[in-house]
Amino acid sequence: MHRSAFAPSLLRGVALALALCASLCGCASLHDLFTFSLQGDITLRNAAGETLRLTPDDCTPGYQRAFNGYDLYSTRQPDWHVRAVAGVLDDTVVRIVTRVDGKIQKEDLHKSDCAQLDVHTQQTGLTVNDIVAISGTVDLNCVSPAGTQVEGHLRIRNCDTRDLPESSHALLRH
Repeated sequence: MHRSAFAPSLLRGVALALALCASLCGCASLHDLFTFSLQGDITLRNAAGETLRLTPDDCTPGYQRAFNGYDLYSTRQPDWHVRAVAGVLDDTVVRIVTRVDGKIQKEDLHKSDCAQLDVHTQQTGLTVNDIVAISGTVDLNCVSPAGTQVEGHLRIRNCDTRDLPESSHALLRH
């Protein structure tokens, strides 16, 4: 076979394989296959009816800190951090740490506190700067032991940030 006849056929095959890959991951395009996205929010409502909406815009894969899940945070709102751990059996837990009026508050949510608490992770096969990207979801419908109603749905694609921001380190130390 002549080399020039082989090249277009190979390119069509590669393009078809990439398009199939994109459709299998639920991506609308090849661009989506390699792009980070985080959609959704988490709403906290305390017993007094006060509401706090957390809208993360970045994440770090938990495997970098020896757990299966996500560290979720906002680069625009540094006064909160969500750690979602996908556990085995009933060990799934979500920790929400907030700083309100200078006071650190923690809400630890376990399956027993929730009508729904699901944390799903999946390796995407994408590696950026030696960080394996993960994708998945976090779904919450819980009442914490302190009586805080917590609801949310997050969809995460290609979570691959290497380092947590200093604001998250400070919150997690408490």
